[in-house]
Amino acid sequence: MKTLKAIAASVLLASALPAFAEIEAPPAGMEGAELIETTATVQAVSPSSRYVTLKGTEGNEITVRAGDRIEHLDKIKPGDQVDIKYYRSMAIDVVATAADETEPELQRSTSAAAGVAPGSGGLRTTVTVKILVVDPYKKAIAFRDPEGRWREVSVDSPSLKHLLDDLKEGDTVRVTFTDALAVSLVPR
Repeated sequence: MKTLKAIAASVLLASALPAFAEIEAPPAGMEGAELIETTATVQAVSPSSRYVTLKGTEGNEITVRAGDRIEHLDKIKPGDQVDIKYYRSMAIDVVATAADETEPELQRSTSAAAGVAPGSGGLRTTVTVKILVVDPYKKAIAFRDPEGRWREVSVDSPSLKHLLDDLKEGDTVRVTFTDALAVSLVPR
């Protein structure tokens, strides 16, 4: 009888693993991105663009793009508590620019990463912004995007780590980054 229970438990676990692995693997165009799991309060939702702004337990805000697998996004409202899994935004390129290049709306471009269908992950955005925070502990930089959303992107790749020493608050840069992508957004 114990053997039968052990076999049944093994079968159940094996059948659950593919679904779990699907969430754990970064989507195309975001290989190497860090998976973050947290609880947050919804601050704003845009079902048309699929952007959700969340406030964490320590008061920090982040904007993520809800992946295509997240259904019923229109039912999530500001004030809702959610458990979320998301891949942190990653900087791909950061280039210093002249201080007079601060009109982000004129500098913005968005495209799917090479070989990735739009909306399926790895959305790349290029925007000219002023750096608000350089965080050596998180290995990240933060800025506001053209829509005024707080954005934090990882600079944890070997080719970008020098930015933690080179950049300072107030610097104007052109940043190319992947959007943070929510792969699980579950109301509490």
